[in-house]
Amino acid sequence: MDFLDEMRSAYRTAIKGKWKNLPQEILIHKAKIMFPMTTGGDTAMHLAVYSRKEEPTKSLLAATSEVEREFWTNSAGNTPLHEAAAVGNLAAVKLLVEYKKEDLLAQNIYGETPLFRAVRFGHLHIVEYILEDCEDYFSRSPINWTKEKEFPIIHAAIQSEKFDVVLRLVDFDKSLLEMKDEDGKTALYVLANMPLIFRSGSSMGSLEKIIYAVLPSEDIYKYNFKTFGSSNKDDSESSGALNNKKNEDLEAQHNPDYGLNFCRSNCWKYFVHFLTCYFWRFIFLGWPQWKQLYRKKQHHKLAVTITKMLAEIDYSWRNTDSTPEINEIDYGARRGERKQIEEGSLLINKIQTEEDDKSKSKDIDYDDIHETPLLLAAANGIIEIVEAIVDAHPPAID
Repeated sequence: MDFLDEMRSAYRTAIKGKWKNLPQEILIHKAKIMFPMTTGGDTAMHLAVYSRKEEPTKSLLAATSEVEREFWTNSAGNTPLHEAAAVGNLAAVKLLVEYKKEDLLAQNIYGETPLFRAVRFGHLHIVEYILEDCEDYFSRSPINWTKEKEFPIIHAAIQSEKFDVVLRLVDFDKSLLEMKDEDGKTALYVLANMPLIFRSGSSMGSLEKIIYAVLPSEDIYKYNFKTFGSSNKDDSESSGALNNKKNEDLEAQHNPDYGLNFCRSNCWKYFVHFLTCYFWRFIFLGWPQWKQLYRKKQHHKLAVTITKMLAEIDYSWRNTDSTPEINEIDYGARRGERKQIEEGSLLINKIQTEEDDKSKSKDIDYDDIHETPLLLAAANGIIEIVEAIVDAHPPAID
């Protein structure tokens, strides 16, 4: 069997998922490790990460010496670390970072680093590892925050619809919310063109609407007992509880029964919450459709949370023509007709009357960079964005 036949055999082993056999076929000749196995220039090292486990990456790395970059990247400029981050193989990511941590800032032909790829594919565990466990020089480098054409990482995170990743990025660096692309568009523009991620853009039957309304709004699968009592319903209550901690400590000093009463109160709340969570989990076992609807409600809730954060710092509404003339907005293929909005004060009422008439369709792309998120949201019927902007900036309605 000649060299090419051996490589074909190794490739078949990889695509069949027989990862245990791959090192045996490859390590006979170490040159095979860096020899392209696909038309895209993927080597055995690139393919190994798709096992989603530590092996065979660990065995291949152990037999690999220093490799020239032209053999370390495929035709798209992706290193094995890029591929591991995109597929979500945390074990392989850790091995590759230990082997060559400089790859954390390596960019492919699209200008993406491994962190950017992990964000774009929505792998929260990879994002957390790079941000928390890797050196600040690599995790905080501005190279991570944009790809080609100055496309920001926060925009990519929102487009992936993995809002837990968005919130993790914001928690790491809140200034990422202020990033704009080369056309000056903020992340709120991205949300304004994604009506299907909001409740107002989701079509539901009468029964679905009733079920949706009674489903819990809190996360019944992720619950931390240690934080109970400091957060009950939303993040605002959490921050308020933290701000009042000193007052509670002072009260405890003057009232010897305070600690006992506080414990009883929170134990009772925890017990009720515990029963509520397991009640809904039991319901979802019998009605998986309800669970899907619950997931959708959680998705909508996170979208609104991010919208409110962006609305607070977005002042693009100032670019809207303030004259009282009628502004005509194209509703595109989704509406099949053109409508007019005469005054900003009529925006919310007009959208609400049209809510039940929506049907699922592709998101609308607007090429006019002068369109503001407020007008785009109104055109797409996204009540949540309109309300968030008006609540954060009341003059926007004028």
